[in-house]
Amino acid sequence: MQAHLRFPGRADILDRVYKRVLAAIDPKYARLTSIDPPDIRTIVPHPRLRLVLQSDPAMESILPCSVCRVSLGAVDGPPFQLNAVRSLLQLSPILLDDPPAMATAARWGLEAALMCQNGSHDDLDVDKLLFYGSRLLAMLSQSSRDLFLALVPAEIVDEMRETQRHSAGSQARAWLTSLVTTSRGKAIDGPSRGIAGLDMPLEDILVSGGDSRLELHTSSGLNKYGVPPRPRPEAIHFSSSTASAISDYGFRYCEELRRDLAAVGRQAHADEDNLLAHTMQAVGEEVCRMLNLDGADTDFALAPSGTDTELIAVMLALAGSGTRKLTNILIAPEESGRGVALAGKGCYFDDMSATGARVAKGVPAWPAMPVELEIIGIRDADAEPRSTNDTDEQFLALGRRALDDGGNVLAHVLWASKTGLVAPSEAAVEQLISLAPDRVDVVIDACQMRMDLGKLGAYLKRGWLLQVTGSKYLTGPPFSGALILPRRMRDRLAMITAAMTAAPPVTHADYWSTWWSNRLPRVSGGASFGPAFRWLPALLEANLNSNLPSEFCEYAFEKFRRALVERVGKSSYLQPISAGKSISDDELIARNSIVSFQVLGRLANGANTPLGESDCRWLFEQLNLNAESLLQGLGESERMQARQQAHIGQPVTLYAESGPITVLRMVIGARFFSIVGYAGQGALTAALESEIADAQRAIAKIELLASNWWRIAPGPEGTK
Repeated sequence: MQAHLRFPGRADILDRVYKRVLAAIDPKYARLTSIDPPDIRTIVPHPRLRLVLQSDPAMESILPCSVCRVSLGAVDGPPFQLNAVRSLLQLSPILLDDPPAMATAARWGLEAALMCQNGSHDDLDVDKLLFYGSRLLAMLSQSSRDLFLALVPAEIVDEMRETQRHSAGSQARAWLTSLVTTSRGKAIDGPSRGIAGLDMPLEDILVSGGDSRLELHTSSGLNKYGVPPRPRPEAIHFSSSTASAISDYGFRYCEELRRDLAAVGRQAHADEDNLLAHTMQAVGEEVCRMLNLDGADTDFALAPSGTDTELIAVMLALAGSGTRKLTNILIAPEESGRGVALAGKGCYFDDMSATGARVAKGVPAWPAMPVELEIIGIRDADAEPRSTNDTDEQFLALGRRALDDGGNVLAHVLWASKTGLVAPSEAAVEQLISLAPDRVDVVIDACQMRMDLGKLGAYLKRGWLLQVTGSKYLTGPPFSGALILPRRMRDRLAMITAAMTAAPPVTHADYWSTWWSNRLPRVSGGASFGPAFRWLPALLEANLNSNLPSEFCEYAFEKFRRALVERVGKSSYLQPISAGKSISDDELIARNSIVSFQVLGRLANGANTPLGESDCRWLFEQLNLNAESLLQGLGESERMQARQQAHIGQPVTLYAESGPITVLRMVIGARFFSIVGYAGQGALTAALESEIADAQRAIAKIELLASNWWRIAPGPEGTK
């Protein structure tokens, strides 16, 4: 589902972010990375080497922005050899049969080339370069790592294993320096320069500044959402209600930003905290721009995830309630996020906070200010969507009771749920506000981002908070959240300062817009470039979509959705779940872009049975992996289906009178429109049919697993 696309104006966002940071740090440093890449054949003329490098998704993404030419080197040579004077990187032909190992050699050598290019005296920061290479090696499989290290002297390998961050041993330093020929041929002595948060592979940055959900499984390289921090073209992706692997073009633009910011840090000797704060400000302003809001007149707090924005929203509401009790009215937290109910009560929802601090999950961040949580369901006893009147009546009843008791209300509007539902209505919210305008805060939970972004921004102009993410509909990598604040919240500075002082793990001052970050209390350490970098691909996707004709988007969307719904409807193993009827055109994308269904597994007696939450989660995981080993004795076509990795929306459990119903979801995200819309002249039909074929292949694998459920179902000790 990935594609190499040439987009009109694709560098606009990257340029604006970079120029804002540059203006704040030192405007004399010009752009360092070329946006318009040369022909890849001129970068890597050797056809076999070019093919090997392009077979690694991350390497393929960043190869067009190489700062030097790449060739094969001597058979008995090191993994890489850089002649910085001649701008030539030579790679060992021994690695040709192992694309990941070859890509590691290339990326290590290219990082050395960048250091030489950006150094004030053509010098090489060996400690940082050694750390960068060690992180690349850590991502390799054991066999690829062994092959690579076989080209490194044994004493250097031993020393590298003992090396701590930015503290290389003398032999390793000498060896690495010998691989790089510069005009002066010298390495840096003394303290390291540069920006530690940027002097690492992009994959490390993309998983920094979050909680345990971003941790990678050692064998699969996937996080808890089922995606890696790099492009994954080998998999089918219809998972944007949960998480998406970063696009190849998004990965490239993140790498370009990393290089440019790191270069400014080295050349201008920029302070890392200062550079991070300006980067966050620039990215936050782009988020506001995406929502048709003026960043100069709008406040924001970037956050690792949508759940983090809930905890920050509670903090803001507590700051406005003073000594009055706060009631938080949440809409179906089981359909918005696993930790949302805890965050909605003002509690930590993970064992690691947004600042990297260790916390106790479930413990209140502000014990002296308890929050009363009220939850409104959006499905009835049969798990069908409730009517707007029903949800509105309950919403108003709960709000009136809290206000009559003399308390404050934090009222949520869910737009949209994990299955595409929206509640309560705008009219009900306005009615509640009219009862006590000074005691009601409204927050739009738009973390799915399945609506017109300009209309979403208009809610802020009415004084409402906005919870947004770039990692759902916009298909950015997981963990890019933001809370957009109306200016009136500045009146609560004193109380918010006290709340942050009492609970520093909740957020980091550098993640807030400038007015706030200059006034909020500082937390030592914990801030990361990660949230800003994870937003960049999402912003790019939103920009790409905004340039597509609405008629095209409607055509492609309807044709794809019709084919998907028809295919699900014909299946003996999938039971569709209703998303209800829209009450306005604004809800169409929310309700129609998520196709939910129950999975029925075949038993040994031939009957089909609905799968519960644990079984659906196991099936979801196997769907995302090569499942051929589970199914012995299959024909070649079925083995091909079993091998295909397909990432879809993770299980959601709905609660009906008859019992819980767990569903999986096929989800259409913004990247679908980019891939089809920018496929090139005459290629629209081919791109659209390919997307339909991918969706059908994903469903075919679900059916393959479901039809064999009687022999693959996980038992107490694994699979039967």
